[in-house]
Amino acid sequence: MQIIHSINEKFPSLFENDTDEQGDEQRTGRGAAERFASSFGWNSCSEQVAEYERIKLDDVWALPVIQFLNDLVYLKEKKKYLNAKK
Repeated sequence: MQIIHSINEKFPSLFENDTDEQGDEQRTGRGAAERFASSFGWNSCSEQVAEYERIKLDDVWALPVIQFLNDLVYLKEKKKYLNAKK
């Protein structure tokens, strides 16, 4: 449990909620997104990292944990940046 707490502290933006300015989850489809994330979140993240690293999905599971988490933070922040530019 301590390792999970440590990861949460070192990668705070990775696990923050993304809601619109009014917190309207229905309008943004957050209900479906929450269900997807709770069921398939790690699979989805692994696919994104595999694409980013240009490696096979099976090879993602062998990456060092910190590298994997750094990749996820980068991809999440990049997505926010690109969405803000629209």
